[in-house]
Amino acid sequence: MSREEQLWREIASLKRQLSALRNETGLALRQANRTGRTIFALYQTNTQQTLTDSDYSRIDFEDKVADTHDAVTTGASWVFTCPAERVYLCFGGVKVAASTDWGLNELAILWPYKNGAIYGGMMDVKTNTNTTGGSLSLGVFGGIPIQCVKGDTIAFFVYQNSGNNRLTNGIANNNWCAIVGI
Repeated sequence: MSREEQLWREIASLKRQLSALRNETGLALRQANRTGRTIFALYQTNTQQTLTDSDYSRIDFEDKVADTHDAVTTGASWVFTCPAERVYLCFGGVKVAASTDWGLNELAILWPYKNGAIYGGMMDVKTNTNTTGGSLSLGVFGGIPIQCVKGDTIAFFVYQNSGNNRLTNGIANNNWCAIVGI
């Protein structure tokens, strides 16, 4: 057998191996992704929303960018309903509108809720200065994995303790959430 024939046989063997690997990988992905496709939701809000002082305010990300399973209910009771059992990577960000009356050690925290209860703080920002004579806008952004079964719900809340109600800044790319089922 010539060297050229040997190379062609090796190429044919590698093609068969690659095809088998593709089939195995595809099967593994289909088994891991029990719903048949990736679960992904990305929402924003460009509407100023009130963040009540010393309370947990639900954020209504009313503008859908993408939602592969139509898993989100928008409005005052904004919620993502998990379409399958997965670990969901939950990312979000909310920016509080600028204000001149933040005090020392006041804070804002972005909280994910699972099934109506606090799951864990994603990110908090504490002021390190008084804003008398100046202005301060706080942004809270972060991410956390949450293990869920089909039908569990995820929502985002902001807690702030500035002594006054605050508003989100109403800019969509500052106020968003993304949820990915892996």
